Amino acid sequence: SRHSFMSGRYPFTSQMQKDVIFPVSPDCSPLKLKFLPEYLKELGYGTHAVGKWHLGYCREDCMPTSRGFDSFYGTLDGEGDYLTHMSAGFYDWHTNGTVDRSKSGQHSQDLHTAALADIIERQTEEKPFFLYFAAQNPHTPLQAKKKDMKKYKNQNLSDTLKKYYDFEFRYSNISARAHSVNDVQMRAHEYSRFVR
Repeated sequence: SRHSFMSGRYPFTSQMQKDVIFPVSPDCSPLKLKFLPEYLKELGYGTHAVGKWHLGYCREDCMPTSRGFDSFYGTLDGEGDYLTHMSAGFYDWHTNGTVDRSKSGQHSQDLHTAALADIIERQTEEKPFFLYFAAQNPHTPLQAKKKDMKKYKNQNLSDTLKKYYDFEFRYSNISARAHSVNDVQMRAHEYSRFVR
């Protein structure tokens, strides 16, 4: 779906239907396809991406800032540890294509929320902007923050539901993401530049 959103094409029309792009894979979304932010830049938009890229990063041409984004803040892979930012044995937290080790130990949800708010606050009335956000939660390894987990601790859930569906972790992550998005929406409304 990420490929389809960016390219405007069904995955089977560009050989992207078989599976996801795995870590350190020599693949990326086909470079012959123009991505949405490239079109928007032609129309004068500022373009920003926060969260997970997961469209390939095997070479510079595949990176978000080479595919039309003015800025990128997050992980290049599709999943990884929310605190150490390790994925497939590699550190994976980037700011505009540069590895950013200063974020190790900080929860990705907090980093995403801060980056989204910062991008919105830096915008001007004169230039429209496109802000793409692909949240890491709810994605494995399901590392909800303790304060979000507490919301679901006293739910009357069967052991089976908890075991097989990771209910507490999954729903803690979902509600945390909703809270983050709400915070960002409120900030965007304050600046009167919220675009849907």
